[in-house]
Amino acid sequence: MRYFIFVIFGLLLSCHSSAKELKYGSQAPEFELAQLDSLKTVALDDYRGKVVYLDFWASWCAACAYSFPVLNQLHNEFKDRGFEVLGINLDQDLHQAEHFLQKIPA
Repeated sequence: MRYFIFVIFGLLLSCHSSAKELKYGSQAPEFELAQLDSLKTVALDDYRGKVVYLDFWASWCAACAYSFPVLNQLHNEFKDRGFEVLGINLDQDLHQAEHFLQKIPA
């Protein structure tokens, strides 16, 4: 699955003021984050014209362990129709996120 995982430390603080202004049906604010497994960055704008599911997850989130297989399946089924899943990790410790992904791949 083409599932980008990002580590964010300051993003929640920097986007907090704009995030609380979002209403149902509004567009997500533009962002650019580093990929967990490389030195590259990915911006939401890279996926313009596609349906993008933003998944905020963390190693301590029990529901995330159940959602990853479902999201993998959804992506595989609809990727040819422009469906992408972007995972945004909320862990403070990068090693915890990596350990989670070893047990439950995305």
